[in-house]
Amino acid sequence: MADRRSKISNILKSRYFVIILTACLLIFLVGFAKAFWRDWQIRKEIAQLELTRQQLEQKKIQILDYLKESEGGSYAEKEARLNFGLVKPGETAVIINDYEKLEVKSTNTSFEREEKIKISNIKKWWYYFFK
Repeated sequence: MADRRSKISNILKSRYFVIILTACLLIFLVGFAKAFWRDWQIRKEIAQLELTRQQLEQKKIQILDYLKESEGGSYAEKEARLNFGLVKPGETAVIINDYEKLEVKSTNTSFEREEKIKISNIKKWWYYFFK
C-alpha cells in the first residue's frame, strides 16, 4: 500500500502530469471565454432588437392613428381642399403664392393696361378677409 501511494505521489509530482493538467485547464478556459463572449454578443443583440421592437411599435401606433383619421370622410375633404384647391358651393378659394411680394393687379380704364401695386402686410390681410 505504501508502494502504491508513492507511485501516485510520483505521478502527481511529475512534469508530464503538470503539463497535461495545464493543457486541460487552458482548454477549459478557452471554452469558457468563447461561451462568455458569445453570451455577451447575444445579450447585446437582444437589447438592440428590443430597441428596434419599441421603435416599430411606435411607428405602428402612428400608422394606426393615421389610418383611423383617414377612414373618416372629413380627412378626404381636408386633403382635397389642401391639395387640389376644391371648395364647397358658395365658398371662394384664395391662393397666395408669395407672401413677401403679393401684388394686386388693378386695371386703369383710361389706358387699358395692368399696373402692379405693392401693398403693405396690413392691406394684404384686409384683402384676404374682406375682398
